[in-house]
Amino acid sequence: TNAGPDQVSERRQVPSHVLVVGVDNLLTNLAHCCHPIPGDGILGYVTRGRGVSVHRDTCRELKRMAVDAPDRVIDVSWGEMPGRPFLCVIVVSAVERPGLLRDVSHLIEDEQINVVAARLVVRQQTHQATMHFTVSIATLIQLNGAIDRIRHLKCVSSVRRV
Repeated sequence: TNAGPDQVSERRQVPSHVLVVGVDNLLTNLAHCCHPIPGDGILGYVTRGRGVSVHRDTCRELKRMAVDAPDRVIDVSWGEMPGRPFLCVIVVSAVERPGLLRDVSHLIEDEQINVVAARLVVRQQTHQATMHFTVSIATLIQLNGAIDRIRHLKCVSSVRRV
């Protein structure tokens, strides 16, 4: 079936999540290597056949690709983001203890952040635990609040976003 006039105009009104400087309606994809979210500094990388891949401006993968093809790196900026959730990964390193995973998970949930996946690895020799949380967030402020709270747990040695 063909889209009616109302459907076409409605599609045009949907805001773009990322604005490519000087170009309208260009396909953009958020890079899985660095999971950019609103508030991050971002750059675009023109791909072959998949539009523009949007990366955090600190992304190692983007920097590697830019060495081979600097002319493919372009300026982009965030468009309107009406409550869209974004995935990112938080890595927590800590001394292993009973209840550690529960305590970190509760701090994340207290910030109204949904944990999509979690992985815990403990090195028995050193009692060092590494936890990877894939989370769904709405804003960078929300993520930073959770990271700050986790960082203050007594046994935590580092918290970082991948």
